[in-house]
Amino acid sequence: MIDRAAFLLGSLASSIGVTVRATPAPRATPGSALALEVALVPGPAIDVLSPVTVRVGIRNHATRVIDVPFANSETFVLEIRSGEETLWSSAFEHKPIEFGHTISVAPGIYQLANYVLEGTTNDRRALAAGTYTAHIAMLGTTFHPTVDRVLTYLPPLQIERAMKAKNGTIATIVGTPSIEKGVTTLSDGTASIRLTRALGVGAVGVYAVRGYVDINELGTQFSVARFLPLRDTDEKPTAPPKR
Repeated sequence: MIDRAAFLLGSLASSIGVTVRATPAPRATPGSALALEVALVPGPAIDVLSPVTVRVGIRNHATRVIDVPFANSETFVLEIRSGEETLWSSAFEHKPIEFGHTISVAPGIYQLANYVLEGTTNDRRALAAGTYTAHIAMLGTTFHPTVDRVLTYLPPLQIERAMKAKNGTIATIVGTPSIEKGVTTLSDGTASIRLTRALGVGAVGVYAVRGYVDINELGTQFSVARFLPLRDTDEKPTAPPKR
């Protein structure tokens, strides 16, 4: 059943050759069709000084390409936070190049970047064992969501256990270095272990050392791959620059 007004309108349109079209569906917008996708590889729980890759992507749920404009060269900012404090920032000590550009995101996942975190602070100190937040914020002019991921650095291997570990065991140990007769050792209160090389010139304080157990004719030693002074958890971080 249709009312008389609808019948007359239909008849009029037919008589003068007017085509009645359906109202077009609303176009998908970045806010409704796009989502920020972030993954930590190899996973959220890793050893101190062990690198982790942050994969940042944009998922397009629509069936068409969506253009995402940016005001400068930066597409996102990545920060490592402890509570309300920012300990490391991808925006630290640099300014983005000021030029506008657009990324066209096809349906599916657009892989934006793979960012490798080295587990350090802005002032190049190793992050201590504990739980942190990897904070990612998109900087698009129309698309600017944020995502937080939990990042956990596991407690270091005690040197006493490292002395008993199998040859080739990869680990991170933490302790105080000392040099005697040209030989550098690291001590953590449980034991001391010989290091394959010195931790820089005049190294003092507590250091995190990443490497592997090396058992040879000299005995058990620790082969050094990476090392950095360990951040004091009570120390105030170096503030990131204002953007």
